Amino acid sequence: MAGGAGFAQRLSAYLLAHFKADLPRVIVFVPTSRVAARVRAALATEIVGVLPAVLPLKGNGELADLLGFERAGCVNASAARIEIFQVLKRLGSSDGEDGAAPMEIPTGERLWRRVDGLYRMLDRLALHGLGVADLRRSVPPNMVGLWDQQADLLVQVAAHMERWLARRGEVLPGAAERRVLVQAGEILAQPECGWIPVVAGIVDAGSKDVKAELGVLRAAAERGVVLVPELGPVTAGLVEELEAALEVPAVRLRMETAQTLRGVAAATDWDEAWMAALAVRRYMSTEQPAGSKGTVGVVSPSAEMLRRVAGILATWGIVAPVRGDMCLDKTPEGRLLLAQDWGLKGGRAADWLVLLDEFAGEEFAAVKQALAVLADQSAWLEQDDWRALMALVLGETMTPVAPVSAGVILLGPLDARLMDFDHVIAAGCLEGVWPALTQDAWLSEPHLRALGLADSARSALLAGTEFESLVHGGSADVLLTRSTTQGGRDMVASRFMDGLNLTDDRELTDALGALHGKDDNSGEPLGMFMPLGDLWPKRWSASFVEAMLACPFKALGERILKLEPLDPLVPGVDARMAGLLAHRWLEKLGARQQTHGLKEADAWVAELLEVGEMELRKEPPVIRAVWRSKMKKLAPALVARWLADARPVAAVEKRLSKPVGRAAITATADRVEQEAGGGQVIIDFKTSTPPSWSSVMSGERPQLAIEAWLADGAVAGLEYWHLRGYGTSPLSISRAGDKKSPTVEALVAPVGDGVARLVETFDEGQTFPAVPDMAGGGLLATGHCERCQLAGVCRRKVAAHV
Repeated sequence: MAGGAGFAQRLSAYLLAHFKADLPRVIVFVPTSRVAARVRAALATEIVGVLPAVLPLKGNGELADLLGFERAGCVNASAARIEIFQVLKRLGSSDGEDGAAPMEIPTGERLWRRVDGLYRMLDRLALHGLGVADLRRSVPPNMVGLWDQQADLLVQVAAHMERWLARRGEVLPGAAERRVLVQAGEILAQPECGWIPVVAGIVDAGSKDVKAELGVLRAAAERGVVLVPELGPVTAGLVEELEAALEVPAVRLRMETAQTLRGVAAATDWDEAWMAALAVRRYMSTEQPAGSKGTVGVVSPSAEMLRRVAGILATWGIVAPVRGDMCLDKTPEGRLLLAQDWGLKGGRAADWLVLLDEFAGEEFAAVKQALAVLADQSAWLEQDDWRALMALVLGETMTPVAPVSAGVILLGPLDARLMDFDHVIAAGCLEGVWPALTQDAWLSEPHLRALGLADSARSALLAGTEFESLVHGGSADVLLTRSTTQGGRDMVASRFMDGLNLTDDRELTDALGALHGKDDNSGEPLGMFMPLGDLWPKRWSASFVEAMLACPFKALGERILKLEPLDPLVPGVDARMAGLLAHRWLEKLGARQQTHGLKEADAWVAELLEVGEMELRKEPPVIRAVWRSKMKKLAPALVARWLADARPVAAVEKRLSKPVGRAAITATADRVEQEAGGGQVIIDFKTSTPPSWSSVMSGERPQLAIEAWLADGAVAGLEYWHLRGYGTSPLSISRAGDKKSPTVEALVAPVGDGVARLVETFDEGQTFPAVPDMAGGGLLATGHCERCQLAGVCRRKVAAHV
């Protein structure tokens, strides 16, 4: 291999040097099944006869069979999910679970995501031998808010599932795996055991003896050998912890850094995907010198990045499997179900039928009918059966899977760990991506540490070992890619790149520049046009005007065609929901102030909190947990500001309108206060960071200026009130005309002509470019394109890169 021997080759050489006479009695444990296959292949080229057993360090049936004991009976994954679904339904009903008060449980697709998240968390706890008693005992006393609620839900579901599994005499797969690993460790530790255990490539000892693999590791340290790769400083630190846990030193396998180590920085994450794809095409090109082509591994923690690269490669006829598998079907219904993993595993037809009962759409009626017939026959649907059923029932032609291009694979870091390729492209080398800034959906950081599970700090260390295995894993050529911005935010290079001597890959930078320059059709309409007839918007709100200025494609998609993104995988604090809550809260208070005037401070604070509590009752637990504490900080700050300004409330949620051409420009002012001199002050409440006054002046964020223009000269002041709700300044106010910010008159002056030009430009049936002003720093500079939920269907990508 051009880059020197990889982990599999070095491990094979070690086994032949130290255990050649005993190879049939050696059992080798490695991190993954991919590495195991590589090691077996390397050994097969060197010896003829019985190979050692090479297995991933997992408590599967293969290990149990090899050591001669039975694996505990596992519950069917679909049946367990269905039971969790039933529990959540009861928790959300008036009956509750175990007499508990009803909980607010999501519905539809979000409910199934919650089910799947709970199942995976319970299985993870079972793998580490943790149950309900451990969860309750380890709750940190200072846990409050969201984590309390999530952990409480987890405990209630876990308690029910423990009883349910006990009645069935079954265990979760994680518990079965733990039992196999523990029993395997006990057997291998016995002196009379005929197997010689060798553990290679495992560097994580876990913490507090919860790691099920520790028994096998200790047996290997006593009766065989523990081999660890020399990769880098992060891995070295974890190896020291492992040796302390085993109380014996591990044997080091010396690894080599890539002969060629290059780096490249792209402007955006989309450009980074294009650079990674261009690198693959370069390595696979027939113009490359003989012997330089070979296996190419594209590795990234970001599944979105891998999908983007795969999509770009497909346009060039390079079909690369993502994470070792291909996209299975192209029907919308199939994607909806497959995205939740229900279609990625086998399951009884009856289980599928129960799952589909939550989907009430007519498009699923035929699927349900077909499943009912199969359920009567006790049919079991495997992956291929499911795809065939979807194609048959929906009457859609399935897109055939193209043959995979030899030598190219797209993987996550865990799958790629200790794998050696001729060429490695590590994409997404950014802080927040590699390592990821993740928080467990169910347990807080203190709770995870109390249970002995990996918290975010330890997860970052493990991500470091995966990164180091790519750079020092024996591959000939390694390319590290990153983006300087993502979603309009400046990004920082990954900490794991520190100290690496990287050569700048100017060839890729030039190739991307040529691609942009050659095919940038930003001035061509490409058939994009405003809708006709009743679909053409007759009322243009201030927010719609702002959206049209940012991107007409996105504005039409969301506002006219009503396209909506899928719910997030992990429900969180939705910014829009939080904004609506805050506006309802202050609208009701403003109406009372308009009627009764200002009271004493304490009375207004109490009334604010009372109204806030009434509004919070309508919100899901996540919003309640976050905004209850915010309201407690905001209430006295708001009252203090109102009393200091002493401006009567002139209007709340005041509607404004003015005709422009064939359209009516409309807006709603959050709050209007009357100044002593007769002018009015329009206040815009913001729960997120308010726009800068320069962006209002430039027309990027003109909403407040439009409101002032619609008020016809009666406005003396414009203010943004930022409802932060935390820290020493829970409320901050920004006023037009303060310091160096533009005056109200300067902000309002260009609005009339600008709105008239906009309405004329986007009149009924008018065409417009799919790619606005990229060279002049338009959408890409503002970050709209990178944040846009419609990026997958936008013609901008086609226009720029065909």
